Amino acid sequence: MSYLLTFHLHCSSLFSIRVPYTWQSALSYPLPPPSTALGLLANAHQRYENLEPPATMDQVEKEIGGVWARPLTPIVLKSHIVSTITAFGNIDEKGKPKKPTDALPRQFGFTHQVEIACISENLNLLQKLQQALISSPVYLGDSESLALVCEKPEILEVNPVPERQVRTSFYLPLQSLSSNGGKGTVFWVHQKVLEDKSLVEYIFPLEYKPDEGVYQPTTIVGTAHDDAVVTPYKGEHLVILPSALSPLPESGEGEKKTRNKRKKKSSV
Repeated sequence: MSYLLTFHLHCSSLFSIRVPYTWQSALSYPLPPPSTALGLLANAHQRYENLEPPATMDQVEKEIGGVWARPLTPIVLKSHIVSTITAFGNIDEKGKPKKPTDALPRQFGFTHQVEIACISENLNLLQKLQQALISSPVYLGDSESLALVCEKPEILEVNPVPERQVRTSFYLPLQSLSSNGGKGTVFWVHQKVLEDKSLVEYIFPLEYKPDEGVYQPTTIVGTAHDDAVVTPYKGEHLVILPSALSPLPESGEGEKKTRNKRKKKSSV
């Protein structure tokens, strides 16, 4: 038996969830990717229960079988010039004074509400997370990006279904669909925090509107892969592929530029 924990996250300020390998431009995801959502859950649980952070992250990552997010309102992403710490200490190895900060771009996002869902067979853990989310500080990406869970999270009893024709407004792995329709934007994301550092292609249910300068929520439709696990939720489907697919190959310094190109978002 599986259980689904869902909650609405209200953004209290701007957020910046760094896209990997964008140190110079500091791009942000428009939605919390799976790794950020898992970190949010572990952080709330650790603070509420006064647990050891690494052990709590490890438990949450192992017990949560899948995590999803969807936008409930349009999302804005804008880049700004900020003062960034680039060095610590006053003197470098050559004895010259260091310049501790630099003016670099950083992208910030804002939206009113995001819904997050996670699934687990451990009902006791989900019940603890349910209380922790409304009792502990919640951050979206970093400690500067406060968020608020206004309503008590809901726990539902769910079971996977054999249905292959899916419709969802939550993000999902690109390779979990053998065919897809609708509109969305592809991002490379981390599915895990501790276990697997591979980047995986995910379809975010967002369409960029240049004339409005915002990402509008969309719906993704398609045929789920035979190995995908499909869970019904309020007339839609939550789709996850148990194995981490589409990992970027291991590479050295010379392949970082290729990674940057492949990771850039594109519409589907």
